[in-house]
Amino acid sequence: MAEQFHKRFNIEVGVDEARRRFVERIRTLSWSLIRQLYTTDRHDMNDLLYAINLHLGERHHTVTHPSELMEHWDAFVGDSFQKCLYMTEAVRAGFVIQRYSPEAVAQFIRGVTTVQTK
Repeated sequence: MAEQFHKRFNIEVGVDEARRRFVERIRTLSWSLIRQLYTTDRHDMNDLLYAINLHLGERHHTVTHPSELMEHWDAFVGDSFQKCLYMTEAVRAGFVIQRYSPEAVAQFIRGVTTVQTK
C-alpha cells in the first residue's frame, strides 16, 4: 500500500489539521453507512436520529431524507473535534438502540478505528 502523502514527503501534520481531518473522515464514514443502511435495509432515519438525539441530550426534529440527518450532524458538530467524538459515540449507540444488525455496528466501529489510524 502506498504511504500517506504527508509521510512520503516528510510533512508535519499539526494536531489541529489532524483533528479537522478526523472530523471530516468520521462524517464521511457515518454518511456513507447511514445512506447504505437506509437504501438497502430501509431503516427509519427518524428512529435513528431520535436515538442519537436522546444519547446527546439534543432536541429531536423529524427528517424526511437521510441528507437531512447529516444537516443535523453538521449543526451539532460543526468543526468541533470534541463534539465529533460525542456524535461518533451517539451514532454507535443509536445503531445499538435501534437494533441495527451487529454487522452494521461492527462495520461502523471498524470504520472509526480505521479513521483513527490515518
